[in-house]
Amino acid sequence: MSRLFHSRSPRAYKLRRTTPDHRGAMSFWLVLVFLVLLLSGITAQLSVKPLDHLQIHVPFSASPTTPLPVVPVAAKSFGIAAGSSLMALDQTALDLRLQGMKDMGASWIRFDFNWALIQLANSHDYDWSGVDRVVAATRKQHINILGIIDYTPAWARPSLCQQSLQCAPTDTQQSRLLRQSYAAIKQAEPQAFVLTGGLSPQPTNAVSYSPVDFFNALYASGAQGSFDAVSDHPYTFPLSPSSKENHAWNQMARPAAPSLIASLAAHGDGNKKIWITEFGAPTGGPGPIATVSNLRLSESPYVVDDALQAQILQDAVNLYRSYSWVGPFFYYSYQDAGTDQSTNENFFGLIRYNGTHKPAYAVFQIAASQSL
Repeated sequence: MSRLFHSRSPRAYKLRRTTPDHRGAMSFWLVLVFLVLLLSGITAQLSVKPLDHLQIHVPFSASPTTPLPVVPVAAKSFGIAAGSSLMALDQTALDLRLQGMKDMGASWIRFDFNWALIQLANSHDYDWSGVDRVVAATRKQHINILGIIDYTPAWARPSLCQQSLQCAPTDTQQSRLLRQSYAAIKQAEPQAFVLTGGLSPQPTNAVSYSPVDFFNALYASGAQGSFDAVSDHPYTFPLSPSSKENHAWNQMARPAAPSLIASLAAHGDGNKKIWITEFGAPTGGPGPIATVSNLRLSESPYVVDDALQAQILQDAVNLYRSYSWVGPFFYYSYQDAGTDQSTNENFFGLIRYNGTHKPAYAVFQIAASQSL
């Protein structure tokens, strides 16, 4: 069993929708903080400048003498990106949710390690109770953990960021954070496996970077050698990842530049893998609904029907199976968060809010049960 630390980014191919509650565009926390990550008996002290997200894999065992099964950290496998949903569940609901994910074939779960709750008041006091409860429940299922360090507490934000969890991004600040974090993490736990923050499907403009532009800027700012793998969120809905458009999946996977795999190869890092730490499509929300027979691209839909959600996932699985350069694949998300149609954020689940399965559930379950 394994644990990682990581963070978030938004999901959309065409127009940006309202920023979701737990993702937000790439942002950077510009203050010096000390995070003590108490990982099932492994203590890692970081003296870093944390940003929007950071990912670390730390292997651990149930006891000093009884190791849990371990999925090789870079191996192809399937998981669920759960975001902040697990922390809010009572123990019975949490156990049922994790059992459901296990039964579906998930070998990884990705969820928030909310810094704003862990160190709510100051830099000296820690409250790990909420995180520990979810970690303990997940360990019982022998599922690997991708923990997302996110949400800056108010006391740690620069003055210009007091009204927001996000600060203006710069590649130089991100690169410095990554270099400092990587050195501190490896000193504390040499076996830790560090990923970049999740890259999201954005254009390059005054407030955001495209995934490829941001990744190349990290290299230009000296980040090479300070990550073990790349995290990407190649959302394409309502398009299929197999389509030829210049969507986030092709910006990740096309062999010729500009793409993430081409950038890795050009910088001598072709042996490092790309983890797909979020992918999915919403089946509810405001606006037009794209279908398999009518994508309605001229209307910029942010919603797909059940059949198209399943088809998009199947196409992604088929492509994923064909790649040699990928790590685990995380689907967002397990279950719909609600029924309010004012936002598509409620409808990314493989399972509806009432517990019934969407067609995409079977696609995931079959994919996770087959050898890779």
